[in-house]
Amino acid sequence: MALPTSIDSTTPAGSASPSLGDDQFRALKLAVEDILGIPDATSITQAAFDIDAGGLAQVIFYDPAVEPASGELGRNGSTLKFRIEDSRTATTIRPFAVAATTSGTPAASIGVGMLWQAESGDETPSDFGAVDFVASDVTAGSEDTYASILLRVAGRDLDEKYRFSSTAGSGFAALFTHAITADRTYTLPDATGTIGLLPASDFYSQVSGITTTSTSYTDATSHTITITTSGGKVLLNFSATTSNDTLNQNNFFTFAVDAVDQDAAVIARADAHVATSKQVVSMVQLVTGLAAGSHTFKVRWKVSANTGSLTYSQFAATEIL
Repeated sequence: MALPTSIDSTTPAGSASPSLGDDQFRALKLAVEDILGIPDATSITQAAFDIDAGGLAQVIFYDPAVEPASGELGRNGSTLKFRIEDSRTATTIRPFAVAATTSGTPAASIGVGMLWQAESGDETPSDFGAVDFVASDVTAGSEDTYASILLRVAGRDLDEKYRFSSTAGSGFAALFTHAITADRTYTLPDATGTIGLLPASDFYSQVSGITTTSTSYTDATSHTITITTSGGKVLLNFSATTSNDTLNQNNFFTFAVDAVDQDAAVIARADAHVATSKQVVSMVQLVTGLAAGSHTFKVRWKVSANTGSLTYSQFAATEIL
């Protein structure tokens, strides 16, 4: 657009005529109004007024090398920053919003997004990625949206590669966390289906024997398994050969879950009908009600009297999701 008059710092050349100076002041006022879109005769005593910068092509931010104050938009180095400061301590605010409304009738697939650009070998600027938030349902009171991540592959245009949506009720979130010790790559299968969590499990096996003379439950040496579960059930399996060195004496076995004996729920018993003769003993327990986290499982045993022996044992704890 053309400004109504020109702004020229060399004019007027110098004159005693008041009218020439008045003309320059008028030209400056008209230019400012035209560039910023300020209505004519706007009162500069107003605390705030709208600016419709119809003649503004670009905004160039000077770098003062200082952080902008609260409520200010400015540069500090290469970063353009808008700062809001308040007194919150444990809440989240959104100091920046993007609104893209429509004069038409909204329907499913209406959305709003943001484009990220940089520079490639042949494109300046080059579209590097975009994040869109799109409605799958715009029905009043039942609106659903999803997040869409668009990426470039092999030089092609931006294309949706990941979509995140949810049907969970209010207050429920999917939390993604990890404690990996090196870079890992997770490749999704080229198939539709549900991705399950990897169940936790561990296994212990021994050939050499152990003994006990305890008449109250005690830990079977080395028969301890600790796993970190996702909150699923845990299936415990134990089998071994056992004997007692005295005729008609018994060996008893149970599990312990997080230091709590399970003898009220499961017991395995081996009777020595012949002294030192070996018998096969086994027990299984499905442990329920465990919260997600670390849990320790043990094989515990005792004798009615004398000395019990345990050999060729296997103990496993497997989470069932």
